[in-house]
Amino acid sequence: MNRPLDTPARVTPIRPQPRTTFLLLNAWTQFAFHVTFTTSAVYAIVEAGLNPFQLLLIGAVLEGSVLIAEVPTGIVADAYSRRRSVIIGYAILAVGFFIWGSVPNLAMILIAQVFWAVGFAFTSGAQEAWIADEVGDDAAGPIFLRAAQVGQIAAFIGIFVGVSLATVNLHLPFMISGLLFLLLAVFLFLAMGERNFRPAGSVGGVFGSLSGTVRSGLRVIRGRTVLVFSLAVAAIFGASSEAFDRLWPAHLLEQVDLPELAGLDPLVWFAVIAAGGLLLGVGITELAGRAGAVTTRSGPTRALVVLNLMLFAALLVFAFTSSLAGLVIAYWVVTALRRASNPVFLAWINRGLAPSVRATVLSMHSQADALGQVTFGPGFGALATIRSIRFGLGVGAVVLLPALGLLLAARNRTTESSREESGD
Repeated sequence: MNRPLDTPARVTPIRPQPRTTFLLLNAWTQFAFHVTFTTSAVYAIVEAGLNPFQLLLIGAVLEGSVLIAEVPTGIVADAYSRRRSVIIGYAILAVGFFIWGSVPNLAMILIAQVFWAVGFAFTSGAQEAWIADEVGDDAAGPIFLRAAQVGQIAAFIGIFVGVSLATVNLHLPFMISGLLFLLLAVFLFLAMGERNFRPAGSVGGVFGSLSGTVRSGLRVIRGRTVLVFSLAVAAIFGASSEAFDRLWPAHLLEQVDLPELAGLDPLVWFAVIAAGGLLLGVGITELAGRAGAVTTRSGPTRALVVLNLMLFAALLVFAFTSSLAGLVIAYWVVTALRRASNPVFLAWINRGLAPSVRATVLSMHSQADALGQVTFGPGFGALATIRSIRFGLGVGAVVLLPALGLLLAARNRTTESSREESGD
């Protein structure tokens, strides 16, 4: 039937392919985050004048807020819209950066942590669930790997941009990051489609829909032993990473005197150290992809076992090395292995998840990671204070061993299930 002449044509927005949007999203976020990555601690100490206890309080408020916000925001993404959840999240993150960089005092920085946590929670799980919905489980794994590589390259650039801005004004990196996240939210509003999302049932109104989604997510986890294992692994990863993230700068400065680097600001040293791990991570992620880490059913668990055995060894080397070259190389290896593990872990837990609870289950894993950090972080700090920083780092490495046992058990269980399905 011909359309009447006076009926306006419906304009369909031209949007990039989901894979392109997801890669751009990861590059943009990693660049924006790393503009402030190297300078945030200096800002807190120099501009805000925070003491060590207050620095730990910042981390506790951030992770505690993530712990509280993760599941509700994941449920919103499953019950209503992945796209809306992601856009809202990055807009909230922008506000957090503006608050952090506006007034250098503890109260404002703590408020910024809450905004960061809520914004992160809205995006965490939702954007991974979105791309899996749009392209399918099998295609999502390689995209996770490629996005990690693109993000690492963008982060590398962001570190040096941030240091350059900080040498002009320590407030400037935060304002630029806030602006970048605000622009990202606008870009996603225009470019991010949502063709294959089917919201969870809305029986019983808003609260009925939300509670139904979380009950479905818990049923899925209880019904799959491997997901129970993966939640425990996420908590252990979080605990171990907290020890390294909080203690490595102090360990480096305690063991060696950083030589003057061409007369540049000391911030440049930390930029160089951080950037090397990102570049190495690109290569290790590529090797993991070529080894089939995300393209077969048992590939993710097998790759995670290998990567985390190597991570355990690298963490011990970092803890017990005293030379500058040894510390820097060990740091690069630790950072690269952790970054390569992230997309493989995502591919592992994402495979076979029902779309109706995908974001909720992924958010529960982020929550488990935050729980590990909040629960064990103060303990590692106490060990480092009472005994030594070296001892605290060593215990943080040993914490990984139970995760390796769980990964081996999950791998064996996956192998047995594959044999049963093939009739062997």
